[in-house]
Amino acid sequence: MNEHLISQVPIFASLPPGEIKHLANSLRVCEFTEGEILFREGDIDPHFYVLLEGQVEVVKKLGTPEERILGVRGEGAFLGEMSLFSQGGQHTATVRAITPLTLLEMTRADFDALLHRQPALAYDLVRLLSRRLEQSENITILDLKEKNRQLTVAYQELQAAQAHVIEKEKLEHELDIARHIQQSILPRDFCPTHLSPAVECRNRL
Repeated sequence: MNEHLISQVPIFASLPPGEIKHLANSLRVCEFTEGEILFREGDIDPHFYVLLEGQVEVVKKLGTPEERILGVRGEGAFLGEMSLFSQGGQHTATVRAITPLTLLEMTRADFDALLHRQPALAYDLVRLLSRRLEQSENITILDLKEKNRQLTVAYQELQAAQAHVIEKEKLEHELDIARHIQQSILPRDFCPTHLSPAVECRNRL
């Protein structure tokens, strides 16, 4: 069973049957439940995983306002391999299970030994990492474009609100001037009950 699953992993597909069998016998298979964290960004861990069954999401800045999902990984994906190359062996993102998972656990020593036995595998790994970096860059660019769009909308709404305030203040100012003009041209003894020239205002009696 494990040999079949391992042979389905793209980066292992070119390995000879003997190597596949060796990996199946020497590497530990582990399982995670839905929603479980495999590892967190910044953790120092000598392990990484090959996803045999299930799906995970790769998350940056988990639990912060800047949290964003870098991508979803499926069967055959490497998880945590960047810790092999980062300073201090730190994971560069958090990985969380979307579904129940079956994974193959590898240590740095396991991987070093595999590369020693199968040096051509290093080229496949470099190609894999290059694709990952390209995907991350594309996601970052899309993220920046979306933030720029949101800022543009917010700026336009602010401009519209400011124009509304200015128009309201202008109208209030014009009404105030009109009141002053009206008050200045009306006689001080103007009687609001005055109906016609034939009727005298009671205040003049």
